[in-house]
Amino acid sequence: MTKRWKPSEFDDDIFIRSGVYWFRGNPAEGKPRIERSLKIREPATQKSVIRAKNELLEAELNRGYVKGKTDFAYIAKKYIEERTLEFSEGLLSEKTLAESKKVMLDHFRFFDRTKVEEISQPLFTEYCKAKRGITVHTHRKVMSHFLKWCVQSGHLKMRPEIQIPKFAKRPVRQREILSEDEVKLLFKHLRPDATLYHAMYLLMGMRNSEILKLKWENVDLETGALRVHKSTNKSKKPRVLPINTWVLALLKAQPRKNEYVFPTRTPGGKKGHRDTTAAFRKPWAKALAAAGITRHLTPHDMRATFEYWMHKNVAFTDTQREKMAGANIDVQKNIYVSMDVGALRGLENSVQIEGLDQIMHEKIPSKNGANVGAKSKKRGLAND
Repeated sequence: MTKRWKPSEFDDDIFIRSGVYWFRGNPAEGKPRIERSLKIREPATQKSVIRAKNELLEAELNRGYVKGKTDFAYIAKKYIEERTLEFSEGLLSEKTLAESKKVMLDHFRFFDRTKVEEISQPLFTEYCKAKRGITVHTHRKVMSHFLKWCVQSGHLKMRPEIQIPKFAKRPVRQREILSEDEVKLLFKHLRPDATLYHAMYLLMGMRNSEILKLKWENVDLETGALRVHKSTNKSKKPRVLPINTWVLALLKAQPRKNEYVFPTRTPGGKKGHRDTTAAFRKPWAKALAAAGITRHLTPHDMRATFEYWMHKNVAFTDTQREKMAGANIDVQKNIYVSMDVGALRGLENSVQIEGLDQIMHEKIPSKNGANVGAKSKKRGLAND
């Protein structure tokens, strides 16, 4: 049966068929002619019809150009292939690749029947509703990067902004500051091989990735300084830190099995360094239980505890008086990160808790069975 088109009074490219408004024409120069329903029935206002037409044209302009396929499932596989190639070239971490694969190929099956140009904030909000009970912060990050890649690869003309709706946002946990008794109890019950990891958190204010990925080549035991590589730093900036007295003694007693300070337990492990989940989170949980501490604490809370003690340190105030000049704590922390090792000398021994030295004494092993902590004081490693 021949289609019956009736021109509309609104626009030369808009027609009416069976009471429904349609667009018939070229969406842009060089684009093929199309016929698409605007999904609006008579009667309708000119404003609503023109708006529907503009939305249709925008979607058409965003359509992909690779083999004419814009199915989300098809483009997602291409994306994973490229991410895998980046990993093989050393441009992507194993964790990021695994994260991308899981989200794209498992969770994002929700979008399989969708065109990439149809991805929008309302659709992502529907996805978040379907995923209630699951934290979607990583999902938003992966989706945002995927859409950015689609633009760079020619699958999309413009990238839509994707945000997590309010109902799906997880509450931000405020960091806790450990009391002096909690610190002593935890270090008393921590098993020896976990002491160095947690001491670097508490006594030097380092982050998890900075600690786990620390290499021996970046540790200078003679000058008592270590370099945090920019690839392990949250701010993506390198920094050099003076090493705390007890951390230095623990590092000197630490065996060297590969390039990392915290090597994998299995020889030839892919990462080369340990994984927090297996290596240090369990000892932390056991130490909390043994210490009788019931409130929810994480190793990262020890970084907040270090910052608390650092701001009480006279050396912090004196060394940085001119730069601080009325700055609040957040600004002071940023300055601390950017200053060189010489300006930071004296801050590495900020945490001064009565009784902690004796506990650290007992935690430091030596090859001959003597106490490294005791020796370190004679060598001038202790706090002056």
